[in-house]
Amino acid sequence: MTASLKDSDEIVRAEALVAEQREQLKRSLSRASRSGEKLAQTLTSELKPALTAAIVVVGAAAVVGLSVAMARRSGRRGWRAPAEPTLLGNAAKAAALWAARLLARRVAQEVVARFGEPTSTASVPSAPDQVES
Repeated sequence: MTASLKDSDEIVRAEALVAEQREQLKRSLSRASRSGEKLAQTLTSELKPALTAAIVVVGAAAVVGLSVAMARRSGRRGWRAPAEPTLLGNAAKAAALWAARLLARRVAQEVVARFGEPTSTASVPSAPDQVES
């Protein structure tokens, strides 16, 4: 009889140990998840300005490059439009449309975020002689 009590005590202790380790694992995973989310938010907030600046620089370089190429072409034999779209022209159009769409989306998000925030009027009395109780 003592052997079965000893075995059942060990089983109960083992189950308690497993439950405790399971709770520790849950807390650890939760902590890791929060840390990962915080890191992602930090990276996103730091990389957005850099990405926007990179897009602006690439767009400006494309515009300057196309302007130089057109100036050279017009200086040599007068202005003539190419007979068919060139690869460079198609790439420039695609890049400009992509950048414009990205910029428009960002501007729309900012406008919605700024106008979507409700103003707090609960702390301001509606008339000067009224006092909140």
